[in-house]
Amino acid sequence: MKFIFIGIIFILGWGSLSAQPQLALLKKDHVVNRFKEGEYIRFQRKGSNEFIRAVITGIHPGYFMLGEDTIYHYQVDRVDVKNKSIQGFKVASIGKALILAGVSLVAIDVFNTLVIRDTSYEMEKGVATASVGMVIAGGLLQIFNNNYFKIGRKRKLASLNLR
Repeated sequence: MKFIFIGIIFILGWGSLSAQPQLALLKKDHVVNRFKEGEYIRFQRKGSNEFIRAVITGIHPGYFMLGEDTIYHYQVDRVDVKNKSIQGFKVASIGKALILAGVSLVAIDVFNTLVIRDTSYEMEKGVATASVGMVIAGGLLQIFNNNYFKIGRKRKLASLNLR
């Protein structure tokens, strides 16, 4: 009797166990990130300079819905993934750390010379070179960050797990 009851619950619950449709960002056939119905998405349309932020209300083959608006996949130019966790190499956070390390190196050297050794401060060539190098490298990483997923030949937007 127990097995029949469990079997009936399993059969009746099968429809709710099916996968929820997802909007996936693909890079060379690997899923980089996923959006589900009810999540916010921030994206830019082709030919537009402004970003649109809205809740996904429906995901269908070839398009997704934002309220009553239909957005086709080919209309999307780039997707903002700044607030999504991505399993990949994020250079923006590394850039911030390098800039902070470069500035901290000079501050620690000044503190060490003036307070600890109690002598007048004169910046050494090695400290200046290392500090400027870290700040420049961090600035370049900030410029070339990967917070936007640009749709193109190898980067695609796809609908997955459709019923």
